[in-house]
Amino acid sequence: MQARYKCFQTFFADGIFIDRDVLVKLGKEIGFDAKTVKRVISDEKYLDTVHERAKDWVRVGVKSECRQRTPVQGLGWGGATQP
Repeated sequence: MQARYKCFQTFFADGIFIDRDVLVKLGKEIGFDAKTVKRVISDEKYLDTVHERAKDWVRVGVKSECRQRTPVQGLGWGGATQP
C-alpha cells in the first residue's frame, strides 16, 4: 500500500512523470534495495497483466492527462486532470 501511495502522490500531487528512475527512487524511499527494484521493473513477467489492468481502468472512465503544474492547496502541485 505504501508503494501505491508514493506513486499516487508523486504523479498526481507532485506532477512528476513516473519513469524507471523515479520508480527506483520511490522504491528506495520506502525501503527496497535499488538493485532489486531495477531487476523487478526490468522483468516483463507481469507486463501483460499491467496493460490489461490499465485498459480496465480506461474502460470504466478513469484517465489521467498531464497538464500544466498548478498548486493544489495542501497537496503540493497537481499533475493530472479528473476524468
